[in-house]
Amino acid sequence: MTVLDLVLHRYGGSIEYVMSLPFGVGLRLIQRAADQTKEDRIFLQWAVQLPFMDAAHPVPFRDYKDRVTGKNLDLRPTREIIDELVEVERELTGGAANGT
Repeated sequence: MTVLDLVLHRYGGSIEYVMSLPFGVGLRLIQRAADQTKEDRIFLQWAVQLPFMDAAHPVPFRDYKDRVTGKNLDLRPTREIIDELVEVERELTGGAANGT
C-alpha cells in the first residue's frame, strides 16, 4: 500500500487535510495510520485463528500481537539471560541453585 493510498483510506479520501498540516505533524499522522493498518491486519489474522484456538485458553490479542511483531523477544546476550535465570532460581529455591 502506498502512502497516498494509506492516507486516502484512513482519512476519508481527502489528502488536503494531511497536506495542510506542518511537515512533522503530517509525518506522525502518516506513521500512525501505517501502524494502525498493520494492527488491523494482525487483528484480522488473530480473529481468523481464534476459532481454532483452545476454547478454554484462547490467546489474548495483545499476546498474539506481541508474538507476531517480535515484541516479546529478549535481545540481550545469552550470558546475561542465563545469569538472570540463575538469580531467579536462587530466589525461588532459597539460595540452593547450583549455578550452572
